[in-house]
Amino acid sequence: ATDVRIPASGTWQPVITGETTAVCRNLTISEAARMEISAGTHLTVNGSLLNNGTLKIESSGVASSGSMIVYGSSSGTGVTTYDRDLPASLYRYISSPVSSATLPSGKRFWLWDEPSGEWIETASCESGRGYTMMADGGTVSFAGSVTTSVEQPGSAPYNSEDQHYDNERGIWGGGGWNLLGNPFTSALNVSLFLSENPGDFDPSYQAVYIYNGTDFYFIAEEVSGYEGLGSFVTRDIQAGQGFFVLANYKGVVFNFTPEMQTHNRSAPMTKSVRTDAMPWPGVIVTVKQGDIKKSTQVIYHDGMTPGLDPGYDVGLFSTDNGISIYTSLVMNDEDINFARQVLPLSGADTVMIPLGVDTERGGEVTFSASAVPAGSRRYWLYDNLSGISTDLTKESYNVTLPEKTYGPGRFWLKSAESVTTINNPGDGGSGVRIWASGGRVVIKGNVGAKASCEVFDLHGFKIKDSVMQDGELNFVVMPTGSKGVFVVRLTDGERIYIRKIVII
Repeated sequence: ATDVRIPASGTWQPVITGETTAVCRNLTISEAARMEISAGTHLTVNGSLLNNGTLKIESSGVASSGSMIVYGSSSGTGVTTYDRDLPASLYRYISSPVSSATLPSGKRFWLWDEPSGEWIETASCESGRGYTMMADGGTVSFAGSVTTSVEQPGSAPYNSEDQHYDNERGIWGGGGWNLLGNPFTSALNVSLFLSENPGDFDPSYQAVYIYNGTDFYFIAEEVSGYEGLGSFVTRDIQAGQGFFVLANYKGVVFNFTPEMQTHNRSAPMTKSVRTDAMPWPGVIVTVKQGDIKKSTQVIYHDGMTPGLDPGYDVGLFSTDNGISIYTSLVMNDEDINFARQVLPLSGADTVMIPLGVDTERGGEVTFSASAVPAGSRRYWLYDNLSGISTDLTKESYNVTLPEKTYGPGRFWLKSAESVTTINNPGDGGSGVRIWASGGRVVIKGNVGAKASCEVFDLHGFKIKDSVMQDGELNFVVMPTGSKGVFVVRLTDGERIYIRKIVII
């Protein structure tokens, strides 16, 4: 409850260091005065900040940083400098922890232009927006003023909440993927960010996605017992971290509020595990091919449904790095691949969950799992081709996949007490599924020899027209550089399938 003023003269030019946890009400830094916040320490200003001098916040490596929270207003003519240490192979998407018109000199930065789907080199900077930079490590210094609240607009190819295409815009870059970033001099509480902006996200992708140097990991609605498992290692985003979101429609505004600031000086290198709630039953299924591992989650709770549960069912944001694994919704599947699917526990032993695997080169793979038990139930992997059922709670399953293995249909997942409750799932309904993988349109299912596939951009122009050759698996190679949202129309006699796909 104490107001603090740092004068321009005298010996009182404080450095917050060691294990100090500093707090005050209003803070004034006079002209020619200075203050430093060392790595591993933090300062909370419960009132307002008036900085007419110099404020510096330091980091020490990627695992420790200084942190400052200002809950009130921020003003003044002084400069706040935030030194961000970046690992050479990890910290590629960044954001400015301070309000600044320019990005640091001596480095190259690119912004993601969503409507065109292109990376554009830039030196200008917006709070709350993310950028990518050359991942060469070292320290990057951001200079500006402290921000306490930010509004960052989002772009998408839809004109309203009813998801109608905005055809006046023509080809749309990433189909609604926006690169945002933490605008604060502290970590960002993602749970509060998600709850503040629920209508801004595509319902199937109500999460934030962070790139760790090889793949994207998500932070979504928290599920007890799965904090950090199969997703990002913490629910807080470090100062200076950029992340992707999928906007619901054009004109949404993502709000960053003062309450979202949190002191987590080692994020994203450590996680805080909740101990006040019982974990939900579920399983994390991992597929390993060579040195590459990918995982998908299936979790059970009677508050969920077999259809889409926004915030809990989380769509997959894939980098096409060798191999992918995912599930399809048990009910109302719309060709979206899910990184996490949550289902009702009641009746789980009667539900077969489609498990999809994408691998272009094929080869030997190993399925394994980590699980939270559901009573006496186990988690069974069923191979529809070999007829083998494997209890993933006790052992792994090795299998050699042929080249061009794509989509669900062969592998299924089920929570049941014994293998005798596994029934052959057949072809999973119509058997026709359309999605994008590796810059190609993948069509899996039995179609006639004269079936045709047309691909249109959002302006209605046909950019590809192909005749299907194989009955079970077909590929349509998109033109070089194709990115964004496209509409696929598959005509097979009297049957017509229309799907929306996104190519990143």
